[in-house]
Amino acid sequence: MSFFMGNNDSQQWRDGGFSTAGAVFTLLAVLVVGAFVYLQWGGGATGNTPTVNDVMAAHQSVESLSYDATLSADVELEPETLQARDDSKQLQQSLQYLPSFETGDGFPETLTGEIAVSGSNSLAGTSSQAEGSFNLSVGAEDLSDVLSLQWRRVDGMNYLRSETLPDIGFFQLSQYENQWYSASSSQATDSLGSFSGASGVRVDNAQISATTTKEIANALFDEGLLSVENRTSTELRSGGPAWQIDISINPQAVGDFQEAVRQIIEENHPDLAQSQDLEPTEAEITQTQASLKQLNNQLDQFSVWIDGETNRLRRVLLESEVTESEMASLKEENDQYEGVNSATFAFDVGMSSYNDAVNVQAPDDAQPLQEVFGSGQSQSGAGGSVPSGGSFAPSAPQQ
Repeated sequence: MSFFMGNNDSQQWRDGGFSTAGAVFTLLAVLVVGAFVYLQWGGGATGNTPTVNDVMAAHQSVESLSYDATLSADVELEPETLQARDDSKQLQQSLQYLPSFETGDGFPETLTGEIAVSGSNSLAGTSSQAEGSFNLSVGAEDLSDVLSLQWRRVDGMNYLRSETLPDIGFFQLSQYENQWYSASSSQATDSLGSFSGASGVRVDNAQISATTTKEIANALFDEGLLSVENRTSTELRSGGPAWQIDISINPQAVGDFQEAVRQIIEENHPDLAQSQDLEPTEAEITQTQASLKQLNNQLDQFSVWIDGETNRLRRVLLESEVTESEMASLKEENDQYEGVNSATFAFDVGMSSYNDAVNVQAPDDAQPLQEVFGSGQSQSGAGGSVPSGGSFAPSAPQQ
C-alpha cells in the first residue's frame, strides 16, 4: 500500500530497524539464513524430518537452480474518501501511468498489482551465468503489463532487453524496447547475503564459513526468534513428497539472537568481531522488534516446503490479508491509510532444477550501454543523459 503512504511514512520506514548496519545484519540472518531453518526438531509419528544441519548440507552442493517468484497485491479502495484527501491530486497523478486509466476518472474501487520474477542461476566458480525475466503488471481490476524485462549474465557482462516500457509522458521510452543492451558487472559478487555454495555466505565482502552459517541458523530457533507452529507431510506442486512447515516470528527475541550471532562471529571469525555490523544500538534493536512485530501481526501464513527426498528448499509462501477491521485500526494510527478499505498480499517463491545445466548465450546484437547513453550525449527526446557504466540488470534472487 505504499502508493497511499506519504513521503514521511516512506522516510520513517527507511529510518526504521532495517536501514542501519547492525539491523540489516539481523534481517539478513532471518531472511537469508532463516530460509534454511524450517526444521529444527526431531522425528514424530508422521515420520522423520531432517535437522537444520541436514537441510544446510543439502544446499552446500548446489551449483545451479531455477526460481520463480510472484509478489501480488489486491487493494479495495473507497473512491469518495480518496477524492476528499488533501493529497488527492498527487495520488491521481500517480495513477495516470496505469494502463487504461484516464486522468479525471476519479479513483477505481479496486487496484491490483503483480511482480513476477523467474530465471536460472549458475552459482559455481567465478564464471557464474544467469538468465531471467521481470514483469510488472498493475491495473484497476484487470492487470495490464507496465514493465517487462529480460536479462542475462555471461562472463562478467550483464545484458538487458525490455519488451514493455512505461509511457511516462515527457519521454518516450518505447524507442528502447526490443533491443539488447550490455554493461559490465563489476559488483556481481559484492551484494550482501550472496550465496557461495559450500563455502558459506558473504557479509560486507567477508566470507562467512558454512559452519558459522549453520550455527547462526540454529541460533534462530535456539534463541526463539523463529518457532515452528506446525509441520505437515504433504506433496510438492510437482507431485513429490515434501514437508510443509509453518513458522512464526517472536520479535522480543531479536536482542538475544543478535547477541548469539555476535558470539558466534567472535569465536569463528575474530577478524570480524570488531565490525560495527555486529554491534547494533538499543534503538536499532527496538526498531527491528517493532518492524518484525508488525510483520508477524500482519502475516496470516508463513510457510516453507522442503523436498522429502533431497532436503532442499522448494517453496516459500507469505500471505497477508488486512481486513476492514484491521485497516480501521491502522487508520487510527495513520491517516495516510484513509481511503483504503482492505488489502491482500502474497509472496510466493519456488525453487527447482537444482544442479541442472545453465547455458546462457550472450546476445549477438547487444549494444554497449556506454556507447548508447554515455559520454554526456543525450538521445533524441531524452532531455538529458543517462550515466554510463556499472551494472544495470536486476539481480537474481540469491539462494
